[in-house]
Amino acid sequence: MFLMLIVAILFLAGAIYNFSLGVYSEALAGVAIAFLLTVLFFFSREQESRIEEFLIWLLEHKDKLKTNRLNAITWQGVPIRYDTVVTQYPFCTSFLIVSFKQSSRFFFQSSSDRSRVRLATVLVTLIFGWWGLPLGPFYTLQTLVEHLRGGNKRLIGDIIIELESGANKP
Repeated sequence: MFLMLIVAILFLAGAIYNFSLGVYSEALAGVAIAFLLTVLFFFSREQESRIEEFLIWLLEHKDKLKTNRLNAITWQGVPIRYDTVVTQYPFCTSFLIVSFKQSSRFFFQSSSDRSRVRLATVLVTLIFGWWGLPLGPFYTLQTLVEHLRGGNKRLIGDIIIELESGANKP
């Protein structure tokens, strides 16, 4: 995802060059694109960090969740059981010949910022998903269909099984 930051720096350099030539409209557009790419970079990093933090916590508490399937333990004020459903919202970004598909952090039914992040991931996909060939348009449509289905819903128990098998490493 450092590619976004590199592209942002290139757009900013182009904006500075356009500003020096007196082409202010293109300079402003370059600054705006650089800003959006920088925000997207930090958004992606935050999502990755929160996913990793939760998966590490889940590994540390997996035995309690497995042995007491009906009793909940608390993660940041949210009660979690083995059969708790979590949702991730996908988003994709593309640049010329590379396309990336990522997921948001895990959300619980009670998460207050779920709608805001879901909207953000849809907007990111609509704005930045199409721009890579050959996979950009395909990933964009695939991601939007996943959103229409309500995101990627999974059980905590299934995530624990994946973590134990090594398929999903924090």
